Amino acid sequence: MNAGMFDTAGSPIGLYVENRQELHAISTTDAPGNFHLKPNGVFWVDAASDPHVMATDAYLAAKPEAVWATQSGPMLVVVETCISLSAAIAIPVVCKTVLASAEITWRGSFATT
Repeated sequence: MNAGMFDTAGSPIGLYVENRQELHAISTTDAPGNFHLKPNGVFWVDAASDPHVMATDAYLAAKPEAVWATQSGPMLVVVETCISLSAAIAIPVVCKTVLASAEITWRGSFATT
């Protein structure tokens, strides 16, 4: 998953949460471009400074209290399934499965001021 997608003015085109404030709503729009290829997902950080990656629909269902969040897409590996984009973007894609769960977590430190 990329770090976020922005329009030509530099505004987010998907979910953007900064310091617990939702500055741009989540997008479930079907449209052209790689951001809108499904599934796309949300990278978010909780109050304990733990980061998470979830598919957009899972994030919407869970309604987590994100301190920081950004939406991007498409997700390339979801629950041990590689998503090939070669047909969608007309280039060959090599993908190796590396995940064992639908959500990625990492123990570390993110500033949540």
